[in-house]
Amino acid sequence: MAMPLAHSEMMCYHWDYHQKVCGRCAMPETIQSLLDAYVAHLHQKGYRATTLRAYRGDLGAAAVAFPQPLVDVQRADLEAWLAAVTTATTHARRLASLRGFFAWCLAHHFITHDPTLGLEVRRSTKRLPRPVQGQCDRVALDRAIATYALPYRLLFTLLRETGMRVGEALALNVGDVHLGLGQEGLHVRDPKNRVERVVILGPNSTERSMRLLRRHLKLLGDAPLGSLSDYADHHRGRWSHPCDPLPAGDSR
Repeated sequence: MAMPLAHSEMMCYHWDYHQKVCGRCAMPETIQSLLDAYVAHLHQKGYRATTLRAYRGDLGAAAVAFPQPLVDVQRADLEAWLAAVTTATTHARRLASLRGFFAWCLAHHFITHDPTLGLEVRRSTKRLPRPVQGQCDRVALDRAIATYALPYRLLFTLLRETGMRVGEALALNVGDVHLGLGQEGLHVRDPKNRVERVVILGPNSTERSMRLLRRHLKLLGDAPLGSLSDYADHHRGRWSHPCDPLPAGDSR
């Protein structure tokens, strides 16, 4: 007794029958019209379910972007579509999906040339700075920071005036703060590049930071050397919530 065909096998069987008996469809093929048949082909080759979902998602998005017949899809169109992708990993995955699909279409004579030839994988994610645009933004940022009490105001002011990284500011210890006359600075012991440095403080560029540091150290009194704030000890990694009221344009 013959065993019933699986869904993917049945789809491929009908697809082969359609190609051999019925010939080419009257309507021109598109990415959308061939998507199910291509995913069934991948399933038959043993691709995992997660991979099939990724291919279907990427090609489904491409089908929306390119509803025209396959023969009218050009390399420049695909290149422009991929350029809008923000991350390198997504760019590579979508390009792999397109390459596989169009290679399959070429093998089945739906197209006479592969429009993905010559397209290259983006090697790194494009990350552009988001600087504060003008004086109005700076005023809005300073006004938002001023609404917080210590130590939040101190941390945000340090980021605002010194350009320190978030992790560097949170990692500051009391012993890293030097406010002696003419020696004002912050000792950054574990920066991202692993090269220790001193962030110079001055009355012109970091006036608010110096004032808040003196105020905060005075509140600590004779406390033993340790983290500059309890916030750094107990809330590390969860500092983004207080940033919600801040202007979105600030990158620090």
